[in-house]
Parts: sequence; C-alpha cells; structure tokens
Amino acid sequence: MSKPGVDPVREEDLRLKGVQLIFELKQQVLLPVKTYHAACVFYHRFRLKYIGSQHNWRDPALSCLFLACKTEDTLKKSREILCANYNMKNSDKKIPDDKQFDAPHKTVIGLERLVIEATHFDFRVRNPQDILVKIVKRILPDKNDGHVFFSAAFPVLLDMIKTYAPIKQTSHTMALAVCELTALLTGLHVDKFRGLDPAAYYTDRVSVTETMLDILDLYENHQHLSDFAKQFPPEAFIDIKILVNKELEEKHMPRYKFQCKECEKNPEPASDSDDPDFLTANKASGEGTTRYVFDAEQAGSEVDTVRQHFEDEYEILEVEEEEEIPDSPPPAPRDQPRGPRGPRGPGGGGNRGRRGGGGGGPPRGPGGNVEPFPLRGPPRGPSGGGAPPRGPGGSGPRGPGGDDRGPGGGAGGRDRGGSWRPRNRHGNRRPRRD
Repeated sequence: MSKPGVDPVREEDLRLKGVQLIFELKQQVLLPVKTYHAACVFYHRFRLKYIGSQHNWRDPALSCLFLACKTEDTLKKSREILCANYNMKNSDKKIPDDKQFDAPHKTVIGLERLVIEATHFDFRVRNPQDILVKIVKRILPDKNDGHVFFSAAFPVLLDMIKTYAPIKQTSHTMALAVCELTALLTGLHVDKFRGLDPAAYYTDRVSVTETMLDILDLYENHQHLSDFAKQFPPEAFIDIKILVNKELEEKHMPRYKFQCKECEKNPEPASDSDDPDFLTANKASGEGTTRYVFDAEQAGSEVDTVRQHFEDEYEILEVEEEEEIPDSPPPAPRDQPRGPRGPRGPGGGGNRGRRGGGGGGPPRGPGGNVEPFPLRGPPRGPSGGGAPPRGPGGSGPRGPGGDDRGPGGGAGGRDRGGSWRPRNRHGNRRPRRD
C-alpha cells in the first residue's frame, strides 16, 4: 500500500499518529467504541487516497472523528473536539466557545469534504464487538472465565482497529483473529480457540492469519502505542509470529490473501524515497476518480479513446471579401435663401417678434408706454409725438424740463424736473441746434 516516491515507514508513522490521537480523544470525550472504530476506518481511507500529500496527520484525524460522530449519532460538535484536543496538551483549560477555535473549526469543516470524498460516501463500518462477545460466550460458557478472557481480548480489539484490518477483513474474521491472538498471548484456553473452524464463521484460515500478523507487526514495531502490549516482552510477539509463519509455510498459504503478482515479485518500493526529485514533486492529488491500471497498452488506448470526445478539431480559413464603402451624404447648400422672418412688433424696432411666426412686442397703452407701467411723463399729443409741433427748421422749442425734444428728435429722456419719460425708437437721436 505504497506508491513511488513515498517512504512507507514515514507514511505508516503519520497514520499511526492520527489513529492514536483519535484513541486519546475517545478516552477524553468518552466516545463509544463504534464511533472510534468508524473514525479510524475513515482515517485509513483518507491516508490511502491522499498518500504522500501535503495534508498533515492532525487535522484530518480531527475531521474523521467529527464525521464519525455524525454517522454514528454521537452528538459532538467540532468545537468540542478541538477543545478536548487543546485541553489534553495544555494546562490552561478552554471552553468550546473560545475564539481561539474559530480558525481550526473552519479547517476541520473544510477537510470534512475531502474525507467524505475519500470514503466515496460509504459510511458502513464492520463492527466486530458483538460477534466477539458471542464467540466468547459460546466457547466459554462459564461466566468468570468468559469475563476474564473478554477483559484481555477487548484491548486487542481496540489495537486491531489501528491497523488496516478493519477495511480488509469481515467482522467474523476480525473476531476470530482477536480471540486466537489473545489466547496465545495470555495462554488462556489456547486449544479451544485454535480449534475453531473458520468456515463455520464465514471466513478462511488465510484471512485469520493475515489479521493476526497485522496486529503482531503493530505490537512489534510500535509497542508504545498499546497499553496492553506493554505488559508483554517483545520476545513474546516474535515467538507467536514465528509460530504463525511456520503454519503458513506448512500449508503453503500466502501472507496476504489478495496481492498482485508484481508486488509478490518485488515487495520493495519501485523507487528510492530519498530521491530529491520525488520529494519535491509531491503535491496534493486532484479531484476525480482514482483507477489502477497495470497494462500500459490498455491505459494508452483508453486515453486515446477519451481524447476523441474532448478534443475539437477545426481549421482556420481566411476569406477576403471586398465591401463597397457608401459615399458620404452631400453637404447642405448654403446659397439658398433663409426662411421668412416674422413681422416686427408694434412700436418699431423696440421689440421684435419671433421669426417665421409673427407675434410682436408687448402691448402698449394709449400713451405709447408698455403696460402695466404707468405713464411718468406728460401725455403725448394727438399726433403721438408727445411734443409741440416742429418749427420751420425742424426743431421744436424745449419743454419745461429743458429736455423735451421736437417732433424730429423724438420724445424721451429725462426732464429737468427729474422724471423719466418713455423712449421710442427715435429717442437716441440728438436734437439739432439752430
């Protein structure tokens, strides 16, 4: 279960760290065994899918435990799990609502989606606890013997969950392997449990021995992770391992029930994990379906077949077309006469009407002034000039104000008395001096 460029020893160490964290949180938060079992299974699948990726081991383990609490109906929030993880390592205790857990809470929620994709939405977990109880009660009907044996077998069951056995074997296989290994370690009722027929429990001997060797590898290489394994010397695990391997050689049974032929020929990794090219090229795998194809020609033919449906073949053609540019419209002629203008308003050029429509200036009163302004000067005469008749020279005598002009000069201006008189269109002319 390794791939080129990944150190299997380092990957196993990271996986066991995450599983051990889940086990410690189970004891801290007092979670049931089924929730711990489901969280470990989810974590195993996550590490297999994202093997050698940039994800660390702590955050995915917390996300797997949070997802297991949902699937197994264990009411635990993500903040409670993060708070329990913090309180295990620090002396100052925090509460789940502390602002310190805001950022880790978002990280756990984000990784939960990756965990669900790794499990392919399959949340089924094989729980061997009930079957283990039934086997112990059937083989050991005495209550005291059964209680003593089950007290020793249950820690082995919890340690077996830390291996890949829960995702490889059935519930009956795991229960039989735990019973037999417990009997060999404690020396209790060895003949009774080794004499069981695996076929009666819907399994075979190869699967049972494979599960036993997986647990023994955990005890031999990582004895510090199990409180139960610390009670025995390392030589005890080696002796049992030799006994099981001898049985496999005598009966010509393989170590693993399902293993490809290439892995049997070359069990070592295909490349050295110390190669710097592989160490720098490790990146997070992308999204999509993961398939394992061992035939290179078949893989190439599949790629060519798929490429036909995703590649568009087209040609770029350049066509030259001549388009006629329309002439610009001719400018408007300037030699044509302008339209007729409107008549001037009454009173001459004082106020002009609108062009083309008629309409003169404002109406005037009887004295010639613009209404509604009052007449400030003396009223005009019958001729409309407002002044005495002109003399022979064309100029009339001055009025009392000294500024009255004759008929030729028009009326307007200011008289000597200081009053204003309205002007007509001839008010700007100078009077002639005789």
